[in-house]
Amino acid sequence: MLIKVRVLSESKKEEVKEINSDTLVVQIKEKPERNRANKKIVALLNSYYNITSGSARIITGHKSAHKIIEIPHHD
Repeated sequence: MLIKVRVLSESKKEEVKEINSDTLVVQIKEKPERNRANKKIVALLNSYYNITSGSARIITGHKSAHKIIEIPHHD
């Protein structure tokens, strides 16, 4: 499944907000430096979707606040 994600970095809290079925806003505390923000986004989405095997994967937007992320199908 592909989802659109808007990232708000350097936030005071970390959370995932669902805008609609395929769009999320993700707030993270990390600065967008040295791939730290992307790693945190993937970790938060893995937790949000309860992914235990495999991992969410950034498809586009590695250096952008707007990303498309692939969520593996889970049983």
